Amino acid sequence: MVKLKLAISGVTVIEVLIALVVIMTTFFIFSMIYVNTLRTTLSENDLKANLIAFQEALLTRSNKTFFDQQLNINGLQVDKKVSYYQNNQKIIQLNITVRDSSGEQKAIYNELIKI
Repeated sequence: MVKLKLAISGVTVIEVLIALVVIMTTFFIFSMIYVNTLRTTLSENDLKANLIAFQEALLTRSNKTFFDQQLNINGLQVDKKVSYYQNNQKIIQLNITVRDSSGEQKAIYNELIKI
């Protein structure tokens, strides 16, 4: 004859607590990674500022407008500074800084141009 096992196996409270701690720790780690990723990615304004700086550098090279300028493009302040690199008359140093309306620096572009 077959004996029936009358005891019902189950989980203890300690096992449930351990599982809960593991799940919560994993959730916390992944949420911190997610928040850090959101914080470090470039915003749309940062991308626009980088694009404006690069376009201004292209225009400066193509039009040979090697002089200091302050422009306002799409609500962003663009400061272009041009100087000779280490007093060498054949190399120009181009520095472009883009700031938002609050004055926070959004993009920097530096380049040496041989003329």
